Amino acid sequence: MMPPWRRLACHIAPIAVSIVVGYVAIELLANRYMPRSVLASEVIPPTVRAGETAYVQFEAVDDRQCSAVVYRWVTDSTGTIYDLPDARALYHDTPDGQTFKFSRPFTVPRIAAGGDALYHSRAVRWCNVFQEFVWPLTYNYKVPFKIIAADATK
Repeated sequence: MMPPWRRLACHIAPIAVSIVVGYVAIELLANRYMPRSVLASEVIPPTVRAGETAYVQFEAVDDRQCSAVVYRWVTDSTGTIYDLPDARALYHDTPDGQTFKFSRPFTVPRIAAGGDALYHSRAVRWCNVFQEFVWPLTYNYKVPFKIIAADATK
């Protein structure tokens, strides 16, 4: 018969491993709800001349502050994709659960075709280290606006 201290020593390693694996699983799976809800979005001004700067403005509510990288691009009326610089998450002083507004500048490419266009952004968020490297939260946004071609007369 095995003494009690040896029986306990044989079970410590499996117990520790199961606690760690359980914690990782809970952080990855149970913490997946959307940390930021975007209520409205618009490009200001709604009609932009190619080569000029516009602002995309969002109205949102945060349930919690999470880190993020925002990948951005513009598609013009011909479907051509123009990459924009990536951006980090914007933090604010508004308490969680309250509505706030924020905006990001972007320059419409000078060679973009005139007509209807879309500002696209993909926010890749993580609220803990496991989500950052294993399974981040991803949200896509599209905001319509119009481009006036750079060669068009005023």
